[in-house]
Amino acid sequence: MMLLFTCLGAHATSRERTVGTRFSYPQGKTGVSESFRGNPEALRLLDEVLQADASVVRIEVKGVSSPEGALGANRRLAGERASLAVEFLKARYPSLPDSVFVVKTLAEDWAGVENYLTRSEKGWKEEALQIVKGASAKRKPLLQDLWVGEAWDDLLKNAFPRLRRTEIQVVLEGDPAPGNRILFRSGYRSFVKGDPGNAEILRAVEEKLAGGYDGPITLTGYASPDGSAAANEKLSLARARSVQDYLAGELKIPQERIRVENGGIDWEGFAATVENSYYGADKGRVLEILADQNSTGQEKKRALLALAGGKTWQKLKKEQMPLLCAVDVSFEGSAEQAEVELQPEAAPEIEPGPVPEPVAEQKPEPESEPVVEQQPEPEVTLEVKEEEPAVEPVTEPVQEAPIEAALEVKEETLAPVASAELGVGGLFSRSLTYPLHRRTGGR
Repeated sequence: MMLLFTCLGAHATSRERTVGTRFSYPQGKTGVSESFRGNPEALRLLDEVLQADASVVRIEVKGVSSPEGALGANRRLAGERASLAVEFLKARYPSLPDSVFVVKTLAEDWAGVENYLTRSEKGWKEEALQIVKGASAKRKPLLQDLWVGEAWDDLLKNAFPRLRRTEIQVVLEGDPAPGNRILFRSGYRSFVKGDPGNAEILRAVEEKLAGGYDGPITLTGYASPDGSAAANEKLSLARARSVQDYLAGELKIPQERIRVENGGIDWEGFAATVENSYYGADKGRVLEILADQNSTGQEKKRALLALAGGKTWQKLKKEQMPLLCAVDVSFEGSAEQAEVELQPEAAPEIEPGPVPEPVAEQKPEPESEPVVEQQPEPEVTLEVKEEEPAVEPVTEPVQEAPIEAALEVKEETLAPVASAELGVGGLFSRSLTYPLHRRTGGR
């Protein structure tokens, strides 16, 4: 008999998995171009996922605009991108019901600007970051004047084009985890008695014991490859012992009947979950790296980290590695399997022990925390009006939405409007003062 405990983290739902991609856009455009930038790859991924025999729970569609241009125009752009993307998906995949679509918008992606600046090596980087983090309505004119306009010109060329997008998150039914797994939150080692769903799990164990089973129970702990090998060895063993302590203490199973094994980093399980649930274009290369019997775990990790400038690793960390934070539970002498679903953990209760609390698989942060762009602005309802007339673009400075000159932009604090569908971020207020340079002179 095998048992499966599933707990994919505080923000995940058991037996659901998410496949994400995005559509990119030229400046000021709202329709989906099948040939623009990375859109062909996005469509290949969506075709593979949505045309397969998979049950779609929902599709989250979020239109986003870059910050240059007038705020009102950027709202319209973000809304039209989202609504036209939904229409595009409906036409391409006609079997999808309207009820699966959840639509949101973000008018100005200042978090994306901040992420770009964090990686920048320009001399004005720190000044620009201070302006952006200040969340002032004067962010645009301050950035436009910084270093005689050099900072703004760089953002126009290298940052803003990446922010003009529609994010697509396809949430699917189906648990790709192996069928004998207890899945822990990433970075944690404790089995929490009060977690939702544990009653069903305990009943399954008790029924097995009540049926006369008196053989050994084997618990094998595992960890993902994120973080140091030494820390993961400790963590995988601690997970197995956490389940052992609960079975012995609460169910009164004699300790001598419970075997504890340390599986360490689950490279075999990693390959299986990549095969089952990874949809990246480099899937073949990932599987090739994982299958290399002549490479050490550290060599495999370095090879994976090198793919796509680290983006592949971050995607694997977010979508596949949580399935490796596990303990396999088996009762010998029976091929019967039972799978019990556990709802997401409400609040981790870390038991004292030799492992730090919580034990992070990637030191020092827990591996369950994916690298994501923060969305600092709350989202509010947006009504997209297709009949809104277009206005000629202003040449200086270049704008995301060719409607109002960027130097004349006034951003007002927006009161959120209740909506379950659309949203646009408001702005914080904080006044910052910087010396202005004239374009006619040197810096």
